[in-house]
Amino acid sequence: MNSTLGFGMARLPAWFAVLVPLWLLGLIFPPTLDSEEKELIQFVSLCWILVVAVVFSRERFLYSPIQRQDRSVRLWTALFLAAITISAVNSSNALTSLNYVGITVIGLVICSGLWSCIRGKMRLCLCIYAFLGSALTTYVYFTGSMYQGRLSLSVVSHPNHLALIAFGILVSALAVPNVLASGVLVGVNMLVIIATQARGSLVASVIAILTYLILLHVHLYKRKSIILFIFVAALTAATCMIYESEIQQVLSGLLFLNDRYRGMGTGFTGRTDAWQEAYQLFLDNPIFGIGFRMHEQYMTTLSSAHNGYLSMLAETGISGVICAGALTVTCIVRLFRLFRSGDANAIAGISLVFGYLFLAVFERYFINVGNPTSVLVWLFLFMPARKTPVSNSFAATAGV
Repeated sequence: MNSTLGFGMARLPAWFAVLVPLWLLGLIFPPTLDSEEKELIQFVSLCWILVVAVVFSRERFLYSPIQRQDRSVRLWTALFLAAITISAVNSSNALTSLNYVGITVIGLVICSGLWSCIRGKMRLCLCIYAFLGSALTTYVYFTGSMYQGRLSLSVVSHPNHLALIAFGILVSALAVPNVLASGVLVGVNMLVIIATQARGSLVASVIAILTYLILLHVHLYKRKSIILFIFVAALTAATCMIYESEIQQVLSGLLFLNDRYRGMGTGFTGRTDAWQEAYQLFLDNPIFGIGFRMHEQYMTTLSSAHNGYLSMLAETGISGVICAGALTVTCIVRLFRLFRSGDANAIAGISLVFGYLFLAVFERYFINVGNPTSVLVWLFLFMPARKTPVSNSFAATAGV
């Protein structure tokens, strides 16, 4: 009996190193379907791994490592879930809002509990997801549908959805130990993002890459090369000044700054009007909001607020935003502590989170378990501390 149990526990992380990437890939497709059963398919695609994990990991999954290790994370998670539940109960469509609350609870439980299954295999999960995801985005790049001249997964799927997915795959590719392979995968997904013309994801990708390189540099060399780091920064600044006009032209083309339909003169394609409308919804319901995931039913300018922070503010009020913000900040501080302790996973995690925090300014939701990139963000935010830090893991990640 003991040997069988020991064998099962030893093999469990290896199984989930493959299951987690497949689960993330499965989350990509339901939003692209034109089906009456789309919501049911989305629910199944999210929850099937919960059943598998509970069967093999039992109470260690339900009471996850991060919840056992950090009382503040446990407290803010509970307060956030309480806030969105109260918001849902007080909404005009309480049943629908409570359904979204339930899905969010399940998603966050999965994101925190999976660490009891994958343990030290997160980097392998990222590598598998990077290769499989890049194969998918490459296929879409050559055969995908076009939506108003922009690359998309399907005719009913917005290009920003594909860009958000490619952004998560791109950051995962940074964890690939082979520098050449990592560079190719990053380049492929950057091309896909450019083809979608999703400016938010493009800038978020640049933020994530720069954050990753800086953190990797800081840990590998610490103070030994601070002079070199300052020199490179100064050289970059000088280059930008010398080639200012050329750089402005390239950025204007990539970000459509002068486009008559999507340029600066359009108020970010009508987003500023939507932001004002979402803020007004908050002013009308400042404490608990209009109901979790309900703001889209009240929008008249655009289909949504196109801002994860303002949508959270409108839907859950001050109570929800404070709890969500405190939970996020607490988890980010933990990630930095793990980075300082030598955990290589924290580099990719911080890079992804920083890029996503910027992207949430232009995306509908901040806390969302309906797409793989958002799920990856919360996987990293709920990353627990290892019992023994791995001091050489950064060198391995850098391919040296």
